[in-house]
Amino acid sequence: MTVALRLEKNLSPSPLMAVLVPVLSVFLALAVGAFFLTLTGRDAWQVYVTMFSGAFGTAYGLSETVVKAIPLILTGLGIVLAFRMQLWNIGGEGQLYMGA
Repeated sequence: MTVALRLEKNLSPSPLMAVLVPVLSVFLALAVGAFFLTLTGRDAWQVYVTMFSGAFGTAYGLSETVVKAIPLILTGLGIVLAFRMQLWNIGGEGQLYMGA
């Protein structure tokens, strides 16, 4: 018995998968982090609460988070633009260090 398989490139994922995959990825990352925090004897919930309240809980924390994120966002934008033009830009890390 012969079974014919045909591979098709799916260029657009379903709307459900476009939402479900990133959400599940975040939850999986938090769960793996909680596992390792528990192995080290830390309360994972308290660590996550402290981390997020430190980053977003005060005006100072939020402003520092934005200040630290801007160079990373601009570096990512530069890489995305190069890839969209079908150019290879493998120097993003060096460009970040030289510019930031």
